[in-house]
Amino acid sequence: MAEATMVQTLMENLPAGANPYAFGLHFLEERRFPPVPGSTFKILIGFAVIHMCIISVSCAVIMVPLLYNQAKRRKYLWVTKMVYAGTVQVPFRVPNSLLAVAGSQLVSSILCLLYTCLDYVSFKSPDMASKVYLYAWVQLMWLFGFFGYWITGWAGLCTILCSPFPRIPRPFRPLLSRPDLVNLFSLLFPGAVAAGTFAWIASLVLAYHDESEAYHHLHAMVEVAAEQFDAKKAVNFMQLYKASAIYIQINRRLTQRLRWNSFCWAAVGLLTLGFFMLSGGSLVELLRRSQTKVKDMNPTRTRVKHSSDETFSQPGPAQIALELKRGYIYVLCHFSVMMVSMAYTIAVCLLIGIKADEVVLDSYWRSLGSWLYLVCGVIVAFALVLQSWRIFTDLDIIITESEATNTERGDLNETWTCGGESLCMDNLSIHDGKYSSDTPEVQIHQAVMGVRLQKAQVVVIRRAF
Repeated sequence: MAEATMVQTLMENLPAGANPYAFGLHFLEERRFPPVPGSTFKILIGFAVIHMCIISVSCAVIMVPLLYNQAKRRKYLWVTKMVYAGTVQVPFRVPNSLLAVAGSQLVSSILCLLYTCLDYVSFKSPDMASKVYLYAWVQLMWLFGFFGYWITGWAGLCTILCSPFPRIPRPFRPLLSRPDLVNLFSLLFPGAVAAGTFAWIASLVLAYHDESEAYHHLHAMVEVAAEQFDAKKAVNFMQLYKASAIYIQINRRLTQRLRWNSFCWAAVGLLTLGFFMLSGGSLVELLRRSQTKVKDMNPTRTRVKHSSDETFSQPGPAQIALELKRGYIYVLCHFSVMMVSMAYTIAVCLLIGIKADEVVLDSYWRSLGSWLYLVCGVIVAFALVLQSWRIFTDLDIIITESEATNTERGDLNETWTCGGESLCMDNLSIHDGKYSSDTPEVQIHQAVMGVRLQKAQVVVIRRAF
């Protein structure tokens, strides 16, 4: 039994002639609050500084668009857009992943900073350690990190579904006729994860509370027993043994909850990673192929008019290909950073789940686990840097919804030619602008939405990442 093992270990290490209960009290305190290396405090201070910088970058990504004109504010500051694909009357709801990543990382970094401060204080003060429930804060950090991953993958999926039909991967094509199902699943899954997270928080807080109560009860009993031993009074050893057994059982229950909680987060991470790989990988492949396609496009009888500029321009294939290349690099880098961050989070969850006993009792694993959680936010910070680059360079590689009539939409098939063959816009359209025939002028307002038309289809990539 664990109780007998603990007593045996205590007696084996008991110095000759020492008070066994005083020694047991010291043993109990070290087991509950193992000493941590001094380097841990330096690491925590370093992470606190890093997350303060990340908070500043997140605020900049959110606030900088407010300094732009109204057109650019509408371009970057929105929550969701309704995007229609084909003839389906129900729209896809495309989320703004730029705000999702910046907002989720802002909240997550604030929680990381708070966690770092509480962790630092708990290492310095054992009395504080029993009151802060650190692992409950970790749940909130992971939850907001999950929101950033999920919304990014959701936006990528909607982007793919609103692309030209031949460019949509076959596994995704059945979803074209069920936008309501896509919208419902994209909202229900994170809602279920959030509900599960708060249930885990309640469970862990109760487990920590029970463990703290059992520890203080046992600590008080051993302290009294040590005084009775010094006063040569009788000590009720069986009562101490039962209190020790209760404490060990409660401690084991806490460890099991920590373990299964970590495994649950690893499972959520794997599902999110698979979803992200399907949507993001398909989007990267779409952009890669589009780079070669657009070089062969020869626009004829086509004019472009930007809603923010009354002058006409006619970008050539080389300019369009350059914009696509920039967008491809951005999406590829963003996709890679988020993938690495998700993989790291899954690895940490599995490691903490496997080493749950050591994380609770061992000084090395306790100090290691205290900052392993903080690294994920640092990785996602690179995605924030990419978001900053996107805003400051005004990166935009997608055309918005055409306001042409049905007749004009049909005429769009004849406005682009490639090698003498007519294209049904199934290859690509780019820029915030307007494509029209020679006679009627049709303008596309900047940053409205993207659609896949029945005749003149357009790719929608602009807002997904």
